[in-house]
Amino acid sequence: SHNLSLLTSAYRHEGRMKDAEAVLRRLAAIPALGDDAEIDRKDLASFLLGRGRFAEALAAADGLGKSRLAEVRAMTRL
Repeated sequence: SHNLSLLTSAYRHEGRMKDAEAVLRRLAAIPALGDDAEIDRKDLASFLLGRGRFAEALAAADGLGKSRLAEVRAMTRL
């Protein structure tokens, strides 16, 4: 998941937003094995918010409110 996060950053830097979104969706589909991976789940929702796709961002953030980590649950309440 770390490498996919780096790839997403590279695509965003190059302006390849469709590729960045595809990688973020792939990353969101991978089970989070550690705390960092679970915290990174916010990235797809954040990306979609930045693109003005609010309904999709809300759907992507839906599962974050059920996280076992308090800091991830808190992100959904900001």
